[in-house]
Amino acid sequence: MIRKTLFLIISLVFLIHPQSNEIKVNNFLVYGPHAVVAPAVTGANDPDIKTLFSDGDNISPVISLLEERDLWDVLPAVFPEKSSREKNSFYYAVFMIRTTGFISTEMKVSSRLPYRVYIGSEGQKSNIDPVDADTTTTRSVTVPLKLETGKHLIVIKLLTLAKATGDRELKVTIKQPEDSKARLEVNTDPTTFTSFERLLDDPKIQSVALSKDGKYASVSLSTRSTTRGSFDRKTIIFETSTGKTVKELQVSGFEWTGGDSYAYTITGNKKTTLMTGSAGSGETETVLD
Repeated sequence: MIRKTLFLIISLVFLIHPQSNEIKVNNFLVYGPHAVVAPAVTGANDPDIKTLFSDGDNISPVISLLEERDLWDVLPAVFPEKSSREKNSFYYAVFMIRTTGFISTEMKVSSRLPYRVYIGSEGQKSNIDPVDADTTTTRSVTVPLKLETGKHLIVIKLLTLAKATGDRELKVTIKQPEDSKARLEVNTDPTTFTSFERLLDDPKIQSVALSKDGKYASVSLSTRSTTRGSFDRKTIIFETSTGKTVKELQVSGFEWTGGDSYAYTITGNKKTTLMTGSAGSGETETVLD
């Protein structure tokens, strides 16, 4: 009877709690090594961890370097094992999480070496606890993730200490909840990492038009303003023969009227102003205010 009761309890636990599979990150896109030099290193070659992992750390310049693929290498998770035993060095390990829908999960990062995790194209820090130089034990950080459809950038800043002993592997696992219809995968291709937020924030082409004489063209763009909760609009006029930009207008509406002439409206301060202009001369005139 007791055995049956225990079996029933265990079965109910498995039914109540959703199961998950762990996805291990086996490869990283790696930028480094970069030697740590004074003043971040003392005379005893011991790095100043607080300086190297400052809360004000900005890794945006590193993220921008993803466009220069020659600077990066695809390496296995054990790459720190081959790091120098004589010099302290920095590495930046990058990978992408691709999701097919909205998903809430968590990522676990473990290493004996000091590290910090950054999430997204803005480099948001996830573990802001003080990092120290003690490598005698493995430190783990569990990062909650709420992901949208798309590709999401993960950057890990890793310090390979010369005097560190034992296992140096960088271990990263991500849970795939079995009760979620959305699936996720990891890869080292940063070409199109994105999210709904980025899709909203990137400029959108609203219209493309050619002047009546064919010498000029206009492209109207809109960009979301997160501070005002609205969209900023502008129109760029350029020469069709050279592609040279002639004029940029912060306008609400734009139309070619004849030859190289155009008309547009400016809305603000509870009124709308109608303007006309010439792409050739660059002159503008107020028609209705």
